[in-house]
Amino acid sequence: DNLKLTATGPGVGTILEVKEEKGLGTTLDVILYNGEFNSGDTVIVGTAHEPIVTKIRALLKPKPLTEIRSEERFLPVKHVAAASGVKIAAPKLENALAGSTIRVVACAEEVEALSIELKSELEAVRIDAESEGVILKADAIGSLEALVGELKAKNIAIHHADVGPVSRRDVIRASAIKDPLLSAILAFNVEILPDAISEVQKTNVPVFCSDIIYSILENYEQWTEEQKMRIEQERLEAVIRPGAVRLLPDCVFRQSRPAIVGVQIIGGVIRTH
Repeated sequence: DNLKLTATGPGVGTILEVKEEKGLGTTLDVILYNGEFNSGDTVIVGTAHEPIVTKIRALLKPKPLTEIRSEERFLPVKHVAAASGVKIAAPKLENALAGSTIRVVACAEEVEALSIELKSELEAVRIDAESEGVILKADAIGSLEALVGELKAKNIAIHHADVGPVSRRDVIRASAIKDPLLSAILAFNVEILPDAISEVQKTNVPVFCSDIIYSILENYEQWTEEQKMRIEQERLEAVIRPGAVRLLPDCVFRQSRPAIVGVQIIGGVIRTH
């Protein structure tokens, strides 16, 4: 039943990419997997915060390859039915979230229920725990799910996981983590905001940022190994080790204030003070 699709009725799709197109503004690359989209339809779109309601200004399909070099790369269409890919141009799409859902709003009464449904998609993968752990940021719901899954498989604790750029608040939260092996930010394919960069320079919180999940994990794991070695070295240096010496015969050069003698260290560590 989950594999069945309907080519009629209100359209439901997944946002693959939010992209700026010359002459069109912010657009959405969408896979329509149920129902249909029509030019002029009112749709609700998932964001990192409150969903937005807007109206489809244009539905666009790629032109045939023979026309790929032409100035206009897309062909406007009035109607699209499942299952198909389509580019959507509409107002207020700047905060649309890749990986979230876009749905046709059949009537105004549906908006509240659809809004709750769209927000629950992100809440399902968002983590905000009291326990200590790393901070995760990703560019889309799907990539956040993948990153969370990889860390859980490796038994790495997560304190906070969300979609969006690395902010100053994220850096402050990471710096407050007491476990030195968890005081870090793992960021997939997102930017680091200017105020966050300033905070990183103050706190020295490491930020592992890449567009490849496995690179992020490898760099983090390498850093934790280095941290463990540093912590162990500091612990050993702090340990007081008693020293044992043997007085060498005929090597007393001064008996007091201060005594100057020749000795052989036969155990432990002797340091100057």
